Amino acid sequence: MESNFFRLMLLLVQLVRVAVAPLLLLLGILIPWVRARLLFELRNFSTKESHSFKKLGIKADLAFEVSSEGELEQIRPLLKKAVALKKIVEIIFASESVERKCLDLYNENSELIRVIRLPLLLYPFISIKRWLSSKTLIFCRYDFYPELILLGPKKKMVVLSATLKGHIEEIKSSKIKRWYYKNLYKMFDYIVAASKGDVERFRLLGIDSPVSYDFRVERIKERVDLAENKIKNYPFGTQLNQLFTKFSRNQRVIIGNAWPIEILSLTDKMLSEIVSGRLLLFIAPHKLGAESVNELMATIAAKIGNDIELITIDKLGNVSTIDPSKKQIFLILTPAILCEMYSFFGHALIGGGFGRSVHSVFEPFFAGCYCYMGKKTFRSTEYDLASNHSPERVRVLDEPAEFYKSLIKDEQPLNFDWDSFTMDGKAVERFILEESFEY
Repeated sequence: MESNFFRLMLLLVQLVRVAVAPLLLLLGILIPWVRARLLFELRNFSTKESHSFKKLGIKADLAFEVSSEGELEQIRPLLKKAVALKKIVEIIFASESVERKCLDLYNENSELIRVIRLPLLLYPFISIKRWLSSKTLIFCRYDFYPELILLGPKKKMVVLSATLKGHIEEIKSSKIKRWYYKNLYKMFDYIVAASKGDVERFRLLGIDSPVSYDFRVERIKERVDLAENKIKNYPFGTQLNQLFTKFSRNQRVIIGNAWPIEILSLTDKMLSEIVSGRLLLFIAPHKLGAESVNELMATIAAKIGNDIELITIDKLGNVSTIDPSKKQIFLILTPAILCEMYSFFGHALIGGGFGRSVHSVFEPFFAGCYCYMGKKTFRSTEYDLASNHSPERVRVLDEPAEFYKSLIKDEQPLNFDWDSFTMDGKAVERFILEESFEY
C-alpha cells in the first residue's frame, strides 16, 4: 500500500512536468541557461549516437544512468567489462559535463553502445521509456529521476554505490524522510551499498543490501598504475621528473581540488620550508573556470608575497621553465590529471572539507598519499573506507592552518590487499554480467 502511494506521488510529479512543459519551452527563448539546456537535449533528435536500439529491433543487455562525470568514472570498470563481453549497452546521462566522454564511448564501440541526454526540460517530448530497450537499469549513487524510477515494475532495477550517509540524521528525526527513503529504495531489486556502514544504515530502514562495494576503486587503481606513462606524455612531464629527483616523496605536498580556503594552509612555517628548498608544493584547483582560477591565484599571491614564484601548468600541460634552484609553487590547470598527479606526492590536502563536503578521498589515498582534510566528511563514504582501513594515513583538521604541523614524517607505503578488497566487486559483476535478467 505504501509503495503504491509512493508511485502515485511520482506520477503526480510527472503530470506537473507535463503541464509546465510548454512554459519551459517559452523560457528557453528568454533565459540563456534554459536555452542552453534545451539545445543540449535537442541533440537527441539529430545525432546518431542517440538512435534507439529499439527502433533497430535490438534489445540491449544493460542500461546505465549517470548524472555526471563522477558517476561515469564509478561505473566505467563495469561498463568496460560489459563491452569486452560484447554486451549491448545503453547510457542515459544528465549533465553536459560528461557528454564528451559518453560520445567517446559510443565512437569506440558504436555497434554496442547508444547514449541519450536525459530530457529534464523536454519531457514528455522525449521519452526514456520509449527509447530504452534494456530490461536492466543500473543507477549510480543518487539522482533518482521520477521517470526512471517509475520504470521499476518492468525493469530489473539496480543501484551501485548507494549511500544514506548524508541523510541518516534526518531519517532518524523525521518520519516523513524515513518513509520517503524507505519507499524509494524499495523500488530497487538489488542494492550495492557504498560502504559497510551503509549496509547498516539500510538495515535501519528494513532494507537489505547484500554487499558493499565501490567500483571507482578499480578505476582509480587503473589510473594510478598508468600515471607515469600518462604524465610523461605532457609537455611538462620531463621537467617534472627532473624536479622530483630533488625532493623525496615525503617532501612533496599537493593541495588537490583546492578552494581559496585551503590556501590558508600556507602558514609562514610552511612557506619558509619552500623557500629553504625542503618542501615542494603543487596546487590543483577544484574549478578550472577563468573566474575561479583568478580568485585562487589572487589568494595564493596574497599569501606568498614576493619570496616565492607561482608557476602555472596550463590546460595543455605547457609550463615555463621549471627551475629547482628557484623558490616556486606550481598551479596545475591541466584537466583530468589530478588522480595521476597524486601518485607522485607523499602528502595531499584534499579540498572541500572546510567548505560543504570533502572531495575525492579515494584518489590520493589509493595513490599512496597521506591524506588530510577538513571536518566536513559527513557525506563521504570514501573517507569511511580510507579511515577504517588505514587510520594512520588519514587526518581530519579543524583549521587549514593545522596542515603543515600535522604532516606525517614516515614514508610507509600503503599496504592494501587488492584481491581481498575486490572480492565483493567480483560477486556484483557476476550478478550483473552473467546472471539472467529476463523479467
